[in-house]
Amino acid sequence: MLVVGYNKNEMAMLHLVKTYCLPALMYRCETWHMDRSDCHRLNVIWNNSFLKIFGCSWREDVSCLLFYSQTLPMSYMVDQRKILF
Repeated sequence: MLVVGYNKNEMAMLHLVKTYCLPALMYRCETWHMDRSDCHRLNVIWNNSFLKIFGCSWREDVSCLLFYSQTLPMSYMVDQRKILF
């Protein structure tokens, strides 16, 4: 996250990830056939981005960060897009 620099603002970085990375990650997810391993991979990618943004250890749980930032887990977002499609 070299774009933000030393005076980082976590919510601004999260907004950048949601704006630029999330659409690329979820492109055409309405037509995916996902099994448990695919769902797990997407959740790991999404959780690792939260851990990197907020500077947490890999051992910490990201559910409180997701709640704080009012964001759903990746598997729920994919299911939501499939329903809305």
